[in-house]
Amino acid sequence: MVAQQQEDRIFAGHAPIHTPQLTVRAEGSSIVLLVSGEVDMATAPTVQECLDGVMADCSGSVIVDLGGVTFLDSSGIAVLVRAHCQLQGAARDLGIRNPTPIVRGVLTVTGIDDLVVDPA
Repeated sequence: MVAQQQEDRIFAGHAPIHTPQLTVRAEGSSIVLLVSGEVDMATAPTVQECLDGVMADCSGSVIVDLGGVTFLDSSGIAVLVRAHCQLQGAARDLGIRNPTPIVRGVLTVTGIDDLVVDPA
């Protein structure tokens, strides 16, 4: 019983899941998705849903601006790779812009840093 109470306190004190901030804007013939916050297993589906909508609503290139991302795990990488593959299959491009140093490191280790583009 004591162990269960201690476990309940640990989970009760767990930090709430924060949804990343997502902003979509047009830049010329491209659509830019600005992402801020953490992109992890809990939040990647929200980013995926937004990115799916962006890809469906525009016919040009899609740029994902990661300048406000403080954490990116394999779930976030999977979102980016999936979007890249879908756009590439439709003869369109995905670019990643403004990764923070920690995010750039993750992109490099996973081999998708070639998607990083210079800011417009």
